Amino acid sequence: MHQDEVDNHLTPFYQPQIDMVTGTLIGFEALMRWNNSRYLNTSTWQVLSIVESMGMIPALDLVIFRKVCRDIADWKANGLTVPKVSTNLSRTTLQTASLLDELEQTLKQYGLENTDVELEITESGFSLDDKLFSKQISVLKEAGFNIAIDDFGTGMSNIATIRDVECHLLKVDRQFVHGVSINQHIAALLRLIKGTADLLNIPLLVEGVETQDDLDWLTNEGINLIQGWYFSKALPAIMIPGLLQKINSTPKEEQGRYSNNAEQLRCLLTTITAGQTLR
Repeated sequence: MHQDEVDNHLTPFYQPQIDMVTGTLIGFEALMRWNNSRYLNTSTWQVLSIVESMGMIPALDLVIFRKVCRDIADWKANGLTVPKVSTNLSRTTLQTASLLDELEQTLKQYGLENTDVELEITESGFSLDDKLFSKQISVLKEAGFNIAIDDFGTGMSNIATIRDVECHLLKVDRQFVHGVSINQHIAALLRLIKGTADLLNIPLLVEGVETQDDLDWLTNEGINLIQGWYFSKALPAIMIPGLLQKINSTPKEEQGRYSNNAEQLRCLLTTITAGQTLR
């Protein structure tokens, strides 16, 4: 796989994030998707494995970051109010000496501010010494970036991660979410994670929500920031303007058809994405 293949065939899709308290769309996570007609049966995880084995993860992260910035700039140029968009950075990428300069140059190229993009630190990549990890995060945070810790509770993203790191959001991997309503072990672990977030006063967002039963369990436990197929799979960039326009233009009389704003938003997403091949 060559650099141009990484650049040309990998693209961000955007999965909505919902606040159940207000029933509003609060953001998107940019998820990498492989878009090459010659290799339609090649999964994203296979591509990531190849890219990682070639030492190209930092290049991949920066390619996706640039494309996310391009999309945000295009949406804003059309007069849209764009909620926060998060994009992933691996721990390997954090070790890139020129990382901050490259991020800020890209933002400047597209006329964006550091706060327009949230940096989501994944648990993948080469391990970093806790002090060095904290230092690298502090540099990005002091530059004005919002920081989310992804996959909290798995691998290197554990309690030690947040001991010395100030972040704006903790994200919980789907393995601690999917089936939580029927699995006591998952439920116990998720309560432990939520307790940790509450003690540190850090917002908690859960991924992998796919059923009404799991959603009901989560909201009953006070876990209200939701991402998952229950609301929507990841959407191609071309669908985001129509979604944002529809959300902002829904008449009040139509809102009365739903028992709450979250249900209305889910129905809206279902309508907009009907017939689309989503991932």
